[in-house]
Amino acid sequence: MKATILVDSTRAGNLKAEWGLCILVEYNKKNILIDTGASNNFLKNAQMCGIDISNVDVGVLSHAHYDHANGFGAFFAVNNHAKFYLLKACKENCYSSRRFYNKYIGIKKGSLQKYKNRLVFIDKTHTLMKGVTLVSNEPQNAKIIQSEKLKATGHTKGTLLVKNGKNWHYDTFDHEQIIVFETEKGLIVFTTCAHKGVINTVQEVKNSFPDKKIYALVGGFHLHRKSENEVAKIGIALAKTEIQQIYTGHCTGEQSFEILKKYLHQRLFHLHTGLIMKF
Repeated sequence: MKATILVDSTRAGNLKAEWGLCILVEYNKKNILIDTGASNNFLKNAQMCGIDISNVDVGVLSHAHYDHANGFGAFFAVNNHAKFYLLKACKENCYSSRRFYNKYIGIKKGSLQKYKNRLVFIDKTHTLMKGVTLVSNEPQNAKIIQSEKLKATGHTKGTLLVKNGKNWHYDTFDHEQIIVFETEKGLIVFTTCAHKGVINTVQEVKNSFPDKKIYALVGGFHLHRKSENEVAKIGIALAKTEIQQIYTGHCTGEQSFEILKKYLHQRLFHLHTGLIMKF
């Protein structure tokens, strides 16, 4: 299994970086694209890396935010067959609360209708193909986070919202899913953002695969606005798991990465555009 970071918030060489995430996974002779970043930069980077996006067999949208979905147009323009799988809860209604207004941070307006023939809406946990499972992130053990006085969503209450009609609600991230690959080494888990909390994410995967171990955890942990104490608790919790390799970047934040490093040491690796991981 091979995974290439086509877009992350950290650049490398001449590759482009942006606030977004896009990962190409090569698994059992299939090419699986996880998210599309915030623009067409993933496509430009793929070309520079000698990767042909027209060969992607299937795509997965982790959740309904622009920095993971705004590359839809670029993808569908060069790939005429691959379907993208996303949860039914994905709508064009995600916002971020600002001091005087709510800023739209969702899927580009009109995209769900425009590309409806290329989108597959699923309900809860779904087997994408043999060895690949899309796990609906509905933490049954949210008390793990709450007992430590950490917000399960990874945000201060009220920061991220969804709009239904004229009504505003806190985003519960029922539109977020985890992508899990089964390998001989163990499970390779892609969190992308872990808005519901990375410890909750790990626990939910364990609930779904009680007889398997997690070998690697890959993605953002949404810790860039968290205090040192809160991040330290996450680091301590992750250090107690059996996970051998933890790759994080994007929304984790540089300061939080350094705090996690104190507890995870050689098990922690930094994501960056162009990074290649083999499991």
